[in-house]
Formats: sequence, C-alpha cells, structure tokens
Amino acid sequence: MSTTAFEASSIIFEKKCYVCHGKNKQKGELRLDTKEAMLKGGENGKIISDNAANSLIIERLLLPLDNEDHMPPKEKKQLSKLEIRYLTWWIESGANFERTLSELEFPDSLHDVLSKEEIKIVDNTVPGLEVAAAETKALEILRSLDVIVMPLGENSNYLSVNFVNLLPENHEEILNHLVTINPQLVWLNLDYQNLEEDSWEKIGLLTNLRKLTVRNTNLDDGKLIHFNSLDKLVYLNLVGTNVTAVGLQKIENILSLESLYLYQTNIDKTEFEKLQKIFPNTRIDSGNYFVPILESDTTILTL
Repeated sequence: MSTTAFEASSIIFEKKCYVCHGKNKQKGELRLDTKEAMLKGGENGKIISDNAANSLIIERLLLPLDNEDHMPPKEKKQLSKLEIRYLTWWIESGANFERTLSELEFPDSLHDVLSKEEIKIVDNTVPGLEVAAAETKALEILRSLDVIVMPLGENSNYLSVNFVNLLPENHEEILNHLVTINPQLVWLNLDYQNLEEDSWEKIGLLTNLRKLTVRNTNLDDGKLIHFNSLDKLVYLNLVGTNVTAVGLQKIENILSLESLYLYQTNIDKTEFEKLQKIFPNTRIDSGNYFVPILESDTTILTL
C-alpha cells in the first residue's frame, strides 16, 4: 500500500511536533496526530485553510525564529526547509487525508523529505516485471519516421512513444511497427493527431499500454470502443475529444484505470456522478476538479 499524503505529514509531525501537540500533550489545545484533531485546530482556530498562504500552520513555521509565535519554539528541533516545502505542497494539493502520494503526483523535488523506509510510492504506469529489449530494427524504423521513442528509465526496456509532429501519411506504417514492440510499449502520446479508423483499431492491439493520452484528437465513441482491450491502462487522457458518457461505458471493463481526464469533452456536468459509479476506483478529472471517489481507492493491475 502506498503512503498517503497525511501519513507522510504525520512522519514530520512525529519528529518535530508531537512532543507538544500529540496524544500526551496539547499545547494551545492543538493536537496533530489525528485527522479529526488537525481539522479542528486549536485555541487560535483552524490551522489549515484552502491554501498554504492562509494556513496558520505554515504562517507559524515561517515566522522569525525569535518571534514568540514561531513554531516549533526556538529551543526545540526545527523543521527543515524541505519539510516545510512538503507541508506547503500538501496543503496546496488540497490537504487530502486519504489519497496516496502517487495519486497526488508527488513531485520528485520533495522525495528526499522522507527516507526510503518511510515512503512507499507505487507507480502503476510502470510494470513491475522485467521485459526483454525491443527489436533494434523496429526502433530504428520508428525513429527514422520521426517517432520519439524513449526508455522509461535508466536500464529499463520499457518504452514511451510520442507522435508529436508526425506526418499523417506515416500513421499506418508507424502503428504497424508499434505492434511489434507491444511487450515494451507502455506509454503512448497521440495528442493532436487525427487517425483513420483502422489506425484507431490498431491502438487496441497495444495491450500492454499503461498510460495513453489522446488530447485534442478525432477520437469519438465509435473509435473509443477499440480501447476496451487495453485492460492494463492506468492513465487515460481524453481531454478535447468527442467522447460521451455513453461511449465511456464501452471501456468500463478496464478495472486498472486510476486516472481519467475528461475536460472539454461532450460529457455534461450532470453525468459525472453517474460516470464515477461506473468507474468507482478511478479519479475522474472534469476540468481541474476530481470527482470524489465513491467506494475504494484500491485498484487491481494485471501484469
């Protein structure tokens, strides 16, 4: 199980704050070791607001050390700049108590705030099993057609592919070669591409895809049906396409889907609650707003 953002915050509080604001002592009537107590605040009111700048906890941490309201008191062990940056990020991310760091897209620049033993981030867009290298000839052909092909990381055989600036007349040939590297291809970016029907059908053959973005393409409900074979998808970006709520029901079998982006589609705002019931374990973004998950945030990923 991945660490939640609140659990990560609690690790900082335990090291630097619980001595005065924990189970055994609540200076200023403030307790930081439970969600309920933190939301309640202390004698000076709530400590978390809708943004970090207006949050009392950040305000007190940033006061000069010799200010009597500075927290922790100057004789106590102080929070590091990195720890303060983490708490600021957490509040700016909505001060969510349930979502994991991976779900909130925990920035790389903050990873050092916690030790490897304390932080457990699971990125399901990267398969856990190793895979053999893709055929060199296929990669050479793809790159000769101006396809951007990149490994997901150092010493990784898994690949990401980006169609940016490709010529439409090369789509069919490129997709034929993508099928040959299906075991290695896990991220695909088709943003701003308008594909023919048979090309969309070939996308459905890329069954190891974990991350797929098709923003501002000619995708519609009829083409979306080809995605129902992509049962390992974790991330799907449909922003700016012509899909509808009815069309999305064609891919409700994708149980591994964690994030679904639907801004500027043909989906009415009244339909998002229904979609959340169809995809109960998926974060649905309707336009910089995530529809609340109704049941569990546990997903099953088939490798």
